[in-house]
Amino acid sequence: MGGIRLYTQSILWVCWNIYLALIPVALGYLINKIVSSTSPPRRLKVAIPIALLFLVWLAFLPNTCYLLTEWRHFLGKVLHSDIYRQAETNHSALFRLNVAALYYILYSGLGVFCFTLAIRPIERTFRILGWKFPYFAPFLFLFISIGVYLGLILRLNSWYVITRPDMVFLSILGIAHSKALVLAIIVFMMVIWALYEGLDLWLDAFLDRMGKILKRCQTG
Repeated sequence: MGGIRLYTQSILWVCWNIYLALIPVALGYLINKIVSSTSPPRRLKVAIPIALLFLVWLAFLPNTCYLLTEWRHFLGKVLHSDIYRQAETNHSALFRLNVAALYYILYSGLGVFCFTLAIRPIERTFRILGWKFPYFAPFLFLFISIGVYLGLILRLNSWYVITRPDMVFLSILGIAHSKALVLAIIVFMMVIWALYEGLDLWLDAFLDRMGKILKRCQTG
């Protein structure tokens, strides 16, 4: 019973994390839909709702990249068990090790995918408004990197921005006291920025190729 309960809790926790990662995706497309369907003269009237939605989007966005850090559980299992040694001679252990690795690849990959899907509509929204996304990108990815740190190390949740803003603010200020921590956050910022740009280009190429295939099917 204990094993079943632990397995069920693990599944529920995974579903919860995926749910949190999907929220900024939905919000990103909602913001883009509202802005793109509103004429320039009327956009001022929806500025406050859009700004509030954007802040909620920003607060939940680190939940996407957070899934990248789930690899620590896989590495912990490998380091603190003899499954890797067993896998050298035991086919069953090798199979379980490969399944676990595939699981974390898909789990983290879904996080990166949600991360990219959440930002893409916001980048398009910036273009509609005439704003240069590259000017905002460094601050955005730095914010995300800090958000992942707050969630991973300090165990702060997205809604703490509303319920405990003082704790969030003091935690962010505390980062400056550690050069190693600042460096780690900057490195993670560069990693997720590169991941976004790479997957963003891949999605553009994929959608363009699919469009050409569909066009050929319709005309052929």
